[in-house]
Amino acid sequence: MIKLVLFTIAFGFSIHLNSDASLTDSQKLIVASHGLYSTTVELDVNEIKKLLALGANPNFADDAGATPLTYANVTYALSPTANNLEAVKTLVEAGSDIDHVENWGTGILHLAIVRSYNPEALLDVLQFYLNKGANPNVISFENRSPLLTALPTGNLDVIKLLVSKGADLNHRAEVGNVLHFAVSAHRSKGTATYDLIRELINDEDKIHEFANEPNQAGTTPLGYAASTGNLGVVKSLVEDYQADINHANFAQLTPLDFAIK
Repeated sequence: MIKLVLFTIAFGFSIHLNSDASLTDSQKLIVASHGLYSTTVELDVNEIKKLLALGANPNFADDAGATPLTYANVTYALSPTANNLEAVKTLVEAGSDIDHVENWGTGILHLAIVRSYNPEALLDVLQFYLNKGANPNVISFENRSPLLTALPTGNLDVIKLLVSKGADLNHRAEVGNVLHFAVSAHRSKGTATYDLIRELINDEDKIHEFANEPNQAGTTPLGYAASTGNLGVVKSLVEDYQADINHANFAQLTPLDFAIK
């Protein structure tokens, strides 16, 4: 028996593709699209095209619910070469579902955002996905949208792109609204992200509402800003939007507690 062991993108547990004789073409497509988390790998685009021509299913999912595009997407994020981008585009053109969410609740857009270390490459692939009809509001685990996932990274170009393509500024996840996520970016990135999100909301009453809104743990954006040590954002939340400096979450932690943790 042939046993091929792969690992899921976000959480690292093993999955298995088993066959008594050989892998199916769809299983082979998973293998061909998997970069083994290398930062130097080059996917074999010709092999991917050959398997698709033989009838391999571009939406075949392994035991983790990951498709060939899931793996090629992460391969490009880690090794953003023209060849690997072509592999991504080939799968999408063949009908791979850009809005697919794997079993642990992580979508294609979310994975691209959290796995990429190259801002320009990330912008290129997100632009491609969105132009191909990707849903900018597809939901990942904890009810997170791609926008909420992008905000803590401080990548302003990605944030602006998502909003320009219809990302919902009013969407809430379990851990909060856009301000919770924006102020989570560290220091200077947090300031720039906070300023940008206020500009994009462009409604002082709405910003005031967000600034004083607790998440499911009872924590307001002020607690998050205090935890990053971002004095400028803390002052703005308190002085501009009357955020309560004594507000305690369900664990009885105040912004001061977050600041000294």
